[in-house]
Amino acid sequence: LESRLTDIIAEGYDYVFRCAQLKDSRLIARKLMEIESRLVAAPALFDHYTQPSHPEDITQLPCLAYAAQPKVSWQFKQTRQLKTIEIEPILSCNLLSFVKECVLSGVGIGTLPNFMIEHEIKQDVLCYVLPEWRMPTVPLYLVYPSKRHLTLKNRSFLDFILTQFKELGAA
Repeated sequence: LESRLTDIIAEGYDYVFRCAQLKDSRLIARKLMEIESRLVAAPALFDHYTQPSHPEDITQLPCLAYAAQPKVSWQFKQTRQLKTIEIEPILSCNLLSFVKECVLSGVGIGTLPNFMIEHEIKQDVLCYVLPEWRMPTVPLYLVYPSKRHLTLKNRSFLDFILTQFKELGAA
């Protein structure tokens, strides 16, 4: 597993999971699900900072970003409102697991997929920041070079993944 964009044809990958729109029309993308993320923090962070009440307030907090750019925008939705807030993260990286560990350690706030934080939210190890605001969902795709000439092994993997996501009610 890697957390980087790959050229799956040039690098010889059979399949990749991608949370981004495709630019290469030679690839086939099967949408598996929508991933919902939330803005979270360790509760202890608010011993030192004021809990924000509006999206604009997050610029006063240490932000941790899953990105490679020095400036990042986070979008927030509430009923019919959409707000885009440009942040200057104190840390940016391309590993969600590292962002999660930093958030758990109280370094700052970060956006993380629900499936990565469900347990920590239930255990009160993490809390939602701006709980009345949601972030736009991101599609998860299974991407592969071609349907033609799939080996039995690759066809079996494709069928298995599609079945698993269908059973989750996602695909």
